Amino acid sequence: MKVPTPNAGKTVQGQPARPTAATPAAQPRGVGTAVAFTWALAAQMLTAAVFAVADAVQRHGHPIMNGPAAGVPTPLLVLGYLIAAGILIGIGEALRLGRRWAWVLLVALTAALSIAGLVMVFTTAQLVALHNFWPLYVQVILVGLVPYILYCLMQPETSEWYATVSAVAARLRHSGLGWYAPTIITAVIGGFLTAWIERLY
Repeated sequence: MKVPTPNAGKTVQGQPARPTAATPAAQPRGVGTAVAFTWALAAQMLTAAVFAVADAVQRHGHPIMNGPAAGVPTPLLVLGYLIAAGILIGIGEALRLGRRWAWVLLVALTAALSIAGLVMVFTTAQLVALHNFWPLYVQVILVGLVPYILYCLMQPETSEWYATVSAVAARLRHSGLGWYAPTIITAVIGGFLTAWIERLY
């Protein structure tokens, strides 16, 4: 018969007891949202690539003619979009697997975007007054969603999780249909809408 340890669940010299099955370690916050945001940017790049080819075909009848960016051949433009999408997908996957460097990178990115959102408020108001509503869509993301992701990533439990978790444990936590389905669907819809609204304006 196992004899209970007298100090089980107690603190030693004022330090909290180590997490046990009864007292699990704190869980990270906002990982799924951060991954969905990163993959949405990738979906935006992929959608923009499709639009670039479609524009070239519509304007010139051939997909290798110049695209929307003046002087940039469509293949080069599409290649740039595909490379950017691949990088973003990789960053999102690294976030899912608990890679510390991906957490640092996204903290820096969301911090920079949050500051940019505040700086752009006045300019956005001017453009909306001219009936250009694309900046308003971007503004809502920059002052709403992005700061929320930054807040979640900066929480102590999230920072600690990325500093200590193994890839196997992270994969087990962020896998399965219940995790992938909403994350990917949100990313695809968000990325497509962003590219489509940008195309309209």
